[in-house]
Amino acid sequence: ISDISQATRLDVELARELPDETDLRQVLLPLVAAYHKPLDRAQNDNTNLSSNIRIEGLQNSITVLGHAGRLAQVFQNLIANALSFSPPECPIKILVEKNNERVKVVVEDDGPGIPPNRLEKIFDRFYSERPVTESFGMHSGLGLSIARQIVTAHGGTIHAETRTDEYGSIKGARFIVRLKVPQHD
Repeated sequence: ISDISQATRLDVELARELPDETDLRQVLLPLVAAYHKPLDRAQNDNTNLSSNIRIEGLQNSITVLGHAGRLAQVFQNLIANALSFSPPECPIKILVEKNNERVKVVVEDDGPGIPPNRLEKIFDRFYSERPVTESFGMHSGLGLSIARQIVTAHGGTIHAETRTDEYGSIKGARFIVRLKVPQHD
């Protein structure tokens, strides 16, 4: 119910909020740390689960035009999806690249990939295609729709791909988010 409420309010709220300069380090690093802490506490051995999510490209500050809280929602959803589809021993990869006009954030997993006829459908409201290991009814099917709604409101784009190797074997899924960088005169 909260996902449905959030999805219906989102357009109005995003239209009212003025975008600000947001450092992706301040969005992504705490988010990744939040995923590590509960996992680390759940382990009673010396396994370091901090390696479950790897980030590249955030050595320096990278500023985008947007709302930090809303962008955190996008990346939280993408990371949660990647973790739920990828085998536990396989790390999730987050790659950040910047050019003069855009920042590209890629979230990759080692799961089953996305069927070609579902690459757009997964962004539809209430669409859910979850791993067989998850209980029915645990997801509303709104997460990727909300993520697209937020990214589009920021003047960005989001799309999905299936990762394959040179032989065409499926290696996982990849979500690519492109966001605007602030233009300074």
